[in-house]
Amino acid sequence: MPEPAVRPILIDGSMGEGGGQILRTSLAASLLTGTPFEITRIRANRRRPGLLAQHLTAVRAAAEIANASVEGARLHSGRLVFRPGRVQAGEYGFDVGTAGSATLVLQTVFLPLAEAGGPSTVTVTGGTHNSAPHRSSSWSRRICRCCAGWGWTPTSNWSGPDSIRRVVGGSSPRFGQLAGDLSS
Repeated sequence: MPEPAVRPILIDGSMGEGGGQILRTSLAASLLTGTPFEITRIRANRRRPGLLAQHLTAVRAAAEIANASVEGARLHSGRLVFRPGRVQAGEYGFDVGTAGSATLVLQTVFLPLAEAGGPSTVTVTGGTHNSAPHRSSSWSRRICRCCAGWGWTPTSNWSGPDSIRRVVGGSSPRFGQLAGDLSS
């Protein structure tokens, strides 16, 4: 007899700062725990609510690395249901399609891939020099310090202050690309 389906955790995307961080954290936590979720009122506290290109790319990236089932993954959607499968290490490429933050897409899949049990290579194309907290060099320094604190041994491409290889840097209207290797 098949196991009963796990009911999704319900998340109100307008809570706290009501922006994209709630979505990215929900995706990463779902991938790490295997727990499905439903999020409503996505980015409700923003001038342009709902999924924008970088958020949609983060959803698609999370779905791809775990063969997830997704409902509501479309531009400007205010509701999403995400049912993850098992995260698979591998080689992945994601394109935001705009100057939306490539770093924030990478933020969604970084920890789940770090725990996937094998090496992964991730390339994200999009904005690399958006607002200061989202700059690829700033995020790279912070995440590498976390890796060391967690006892991970990042490959050489993730080990220094500029460990995310910025293949091409860019911001609106220019595009950039981030690439890096990770081994758990």
